[in-house]
Amino acid sequence: FFLCYFRNEEERRLAIRSLSGHKWKGKVLSAKTAQPLPDPLALQRAEGMARKRMIQDAARANVDAKRIKLDGDEVDELAISVRLNHVVTPLWDQPYSKQMETKKSNMVEILGKLTRKLKAIMVLKNNWVEEESAKRNGICCELLDCVESPVLDGYRNKCEFTIAEGPDRAKTVGFRLGSYKEGYSGVVEPSECIHISDKAKVISKAFQTYVRQSPLPVYDLCFHTGYWQTLTVRSSMYGETMAVLQFSPQKMTKDEIEAEKNRICEYFKSGEGKDVKLTSLYLQINHTRAVGGNAEAPFVHIMGEEHIYEELCGLKFRISPDSFFQVNTKATEKLFNLLKDWCGDHLDETVVLDICCGTGALGLCLAQSVKRVIGVEIIENAVEDAKANAQLNGVTNAQFVCGKAEDIIVDVFKNMPRKTKIIGIMDPPRAGLHQSVLHAIRKSRRMDKLIYVSCNPSAAFVNFLDLCRPTSKRIKTAPFRLVKAVPVDLFPHTKHCELLLLFERDMTSVDAAKFYKWYY
Repeated sequence: FFLCYFRNEEERRLAIRSLSGHKWKGKVLSAKTAQPLPDPLALQRAEGMARKRMIQDAARANVDAKRIKLDGDEVDELAISVRLNHVVTPLWDQPYSKQMETKKSNMVEILGKLTRKLKAIMVLKNNWVEEESAKRNGICCELLDCVESPVLDGYRNKCEFTIAEGPDRAKTVGFRLGSYKEGYSGVVEPSECIHISDKAKVISKAFQTYVRQSPLPVYDLCFHTGYWQTLTVRSSMYGETMAVLQFSPQKMTKDEIEAEKNRICEYFKSGEGKDVKLTSLYLQINHTRAVGGNAEAPFVHIMGEEHIYEELCGLKFRISPDSFFQVNTKATEKLFNLLKDWCGDHLDETVVLDICCGTGALGLCLAQSVKRVIGVEIIENAVEDAKANAQLNGVTNAQFVCGKAEDIIVDVFKNMPRKTKIIGIMDPPRAGLHQSVLHAIRKSRRMDKLIYVSCNPSAAFVNFLDLCRPTSKRIKTAPFRLVKAVPVDLFPHTKHCELLLLFERDMTSVDAAKFYKWYY
């Protein structure tokens, strides 16, 4: 597939006539006119009517709501917040027991698809996939009931808000109600969102007041103009809060940026925003068009402490502006305790290899039960946080290494005493691990147990498949078997949940049999 651009319509027609039917490398080419995306300006012009129509439709569903004015017409404000709940927490109006059934059903579907794919690529007949799926209604492992979250409402310790125009065209800090494809992408305040804490709502409201008082316009995703982009609010069990305001400086000078930074600081230190009592405040200067989690944009500390702290499984963890930390602390404790049980008993001589360790939370929570923890992470700031967290909790048997996981895994096994028992654990990004990391894991024959925490099993599906894929010319080392899985609900009222999967080395494979006969 090729996409070509031309200076005018005549050249495009000539190219289509010339290319259509042309033979190239034994194939006949076809050419046609590409369909352009809608003009952004046309979308902007259409947005006004689409916004009004959407809100009026929602208003008819609720006659007792507060009335607001939109382009001179009265509309229903409460109905908008109800619509927003359906967008950000689509299961919010269902009983929690039904939510659990829905999430387990989704996991059954994913594991069923994995089972069918594995059956198709298995070399030997009467293999473990066929045997297990015959006993377990078409899935290749034991699937336990979904573990419930101990907190259902206001559970998020990290919230990422968009700053854009709201239904009344005022600058608003909240969540997008729609998309450009739907004709409306305005933002609605999170005041009625049940998964957001009261503290986060108060902070977002304070920033909204500041932005509305500012003469600077909000950022426009279509034309890449404007200044105010996103607000991230983090909170902890200790009552500490951190806010990160993402700001596009456009053509502002350094002095102008500095002046704006000072105004923000003054507002939250002694102005109207002082009552929210922020522990830490950062400004993220974003010179790129990317909005949201932009790793290139520097964080500028402008007020309070540089870090906040969270408690998890009896340990204390340092949180930086860009630290990864699970959003539901109480449910994460359940997840970590379950993972610890899956590691097994008699762990005194066991080394845990924490792949994609982030700030070290998972490995440090296991450190007191095992001989040693080795954490691997490619993000340098995360490794620094992990080392600080180990020192903060007096953990001396944890080592954190920055670098590519596939390289470090090989080095770790080279330097490990021969008969050391090694368990791999990993909580990778949403999309899963790169194939090179999976190959390194497969080659690490002494790792006979692997526990995978997936926040998006559909996106990480290929990882599961590659871990269990039979030995071949491309992958010559023993595969794993998927033994059991359990959904853990870290995101009540949404369709998402974590999936904890236990893989064990397939001892029936020829490679494993040869290795373990030599090894032991």
